[in-house]
Order: sequence, then structure tokens, then C-alpha cells
Amino acid sequence: MLIRVLLLLVNAEGAEEWRRIVSGWWPFIKYRQEAEYLVEYSMHKSKLAGFIIDCNTEDLQGAAEFWGSALGMKTKQFSGEEGEKYVRLMDSSSDLHIEVQSVNHQSRIHLDIETDNIEAEVA
Repeated sequence: MLIRVLLLLVNAEGAEEWRRIVSGWWPFIKYRQEAEYLVEYSMHKSKLAGFIIDCNTEDLQGAAEFWGSALGMKTKQFSGEEGEKYVRLMDSSSDLHIEVQSVNHQSRIHLDIETDNIEAEVA
């Protein structure tokens, strides 16, 4: 039997919080300790790193200022070649990065996901 798993974890202070551990299907797990063992010892690590706002525009700085204003964030220009294609939106209260990117295709938003094991992520 396969089920989609959400594990209930307890932080150091004992407060319970829900965290989604995997996106995918796992064999049925009867006990939380067994699930925690599997997560700790058998999974690679992936995390949502940020959002990239693709803008089909000649005015990257103007687009970044628009999105920065809409999201209540400051803009920071990258140096060198990166600065020609990317502007970072800064928010000290978030671990996520949000960037505005100049592109030649239709404007859209995409997610950046980081992983320590690409082969395991795509399997």
C-alpha cells in the first residue's frame, strides 16, 4: 500500500508543527519513529530556494522596481554579467531569494529548487 506522507515533527520546545517531508509516494509507515528514521537516513535533501520572475522587457531595472514595490522589497543590482540579466529583491525576514530575470520568452514566474543529489531528485 502506498500513501502520501506528511510527518508530524516536534521541535526542541515540544511544539508540534506539520512539515511536508517528501513529494512522492512512500510505502505505508506505521510508526512516526520509523518514518523519522527513513527521512534521516535514506533521503537526499531538497529545498525551495526561491522564485525567479522572468520578465520579457528591455527595462530590467524598471521591472525589478515594479516587483519590488508590489512585494514591499528593495532591489539590489548584481555585479558583472549577472547584473545584465538579474536583479535581486531583498527581504530580511525571508530565507527565500526572489530575483527578476530578463528573458527572451514569455514573462512568467518559476521556482528554483536546490538539491544535494540531482540523480535522486529526478528518479
